[in-house]
Amino acid sequence: MKKSLFIALFAAILLGQSQADNLFQNNAREHISEGALVKWPSGSDAMHTMAVWSFDGNNRYDAQNTLFNSVVNGLRRAGRFEIVDRESLKYILNEQETVKYASSAKTIERIEQGRIKGAQYILFGYVNTASVEKTSSTNKDKTTYHYKAQTSLNIKIVNVETGEITTTTTLTEDASITISDSGGTREEAWNKVCGEIRSAIKEYIKNRFPMPVNIVNIESAKRGKVYEVLIDKGNGRSVAKRDEVIVYEIISMQLPGGKTRDREKEIANMVVKKVEGQDFSVCKVKKGGEDLFKRLKNGSPIKCRVYGKRDIIKIPKF
Repeated sequence: MKKSLFIALFAAILLGQSQADNLFQNNAREHISEGALVKWPSGSDAMHTMAVWSFDGNNRYDAQNTLFNSVVNGLRRAGRFEIVDRESLKYILNEQETVKYASSAKTIERIEQGRIKGAQYILFGYVNTASVEKTSSTNKDKTTYHYKAQTSLNIKIVNVETGEITTTTTLTEDASITISDSGGTREEAWNKVCGEIRSAIKEYIKNRFPMPVNIVNIESAKRGKVYEVLIDKGNGRSVAKRDEVIVYEIISMQLPGGKTRDREKEIANMVVKKVEGQDFSVCKVKKGGEDLFKRLKNGSPIKCRVYGKRDIIKIPKF
C-alpha cells in the first residue's frame, strides 16, 4: 500500500497538480488528517526538511512564482523547516524529462528509491484564483478608488517516506490599496495580498507542526500554583508573543487484546507573554497552574509544544 502511494505521489509530481488531485483522491483519501500532529525529529532543536514544488494553476500577475516565493518566505519565518533549495531537486527535474517519454517500471523505481534528496516533506501549491479589480467607495459625497487583490491557494503537504498526505488546506486572502496621486497600483495591491499569504502560511505551519519546548524555570508561583514559566525557545525559532503552549503527559493505555496505546493528556495551557531574545520566552499559564506546580515539584515527566496564534487559525487540539 505504501509503495503504491509513493508511486502515485511521484506520478503526481511529474504530471502536474491538477492531475495530482485525481491520483491522490482514490489512493490517499483516508490518509488525510486535518488535526494530525507531526512527529518531530529527535531533539527539540532539530528541524524538519521540506521541498517546495513549483506551483501550478492560475498564473495571472505571475501568481505561480510570486505566491511560491511568499510561501517559501512564510515557511522560513515559521521556524519549523529547513527548506531544500532547488539545486538539490535538479536530479528530479532531469528525471521528469525522462518519464515524459518512458513509463518503464525501472524509471519509476529509480525515482522511488531516490526520493527527494534531503527532504522529509514536499509542499505542493495550486493557485485557484488570482485577481486585481478596481473598486470604489463613497463617503460623504467623496469617492475613493481602490485596487482590490484576491487569491486562493490550495496547499498540500506530503510525507516523502510514506507517501501520505500530512495536511491540506486552502488559503484565501484579499487586500486593498487606495489609488492616489502618490501611488496605488495593481502591482502594489497584488504584492500586499502575497504578504497576507506569507503570514497565513506561517501561522498555519506553526499550528500544524507544533514544536517541542522545555520549561527551564518557574518565573512566578504562589500557594501551589504556577503563574509564569520560562521556556527554552525564542525568536531564533520564530516563537512570538501570543503563541500558545500546551503542557501534556504521556499515559500508556491498556487496550483489549493486550495492546497498549500512548495517550497525550493535557496538563496546562499557556500563552507566550514575552520573548527574551533568540533562546528564551516567558509564558503565562492560562489553565492548569495547580497541576503543573505538582508535576514540576515532583519531577514528573512532562512534555510541551508551542503552536502559533491559535485564536487566529483554529486548530483542533489533541
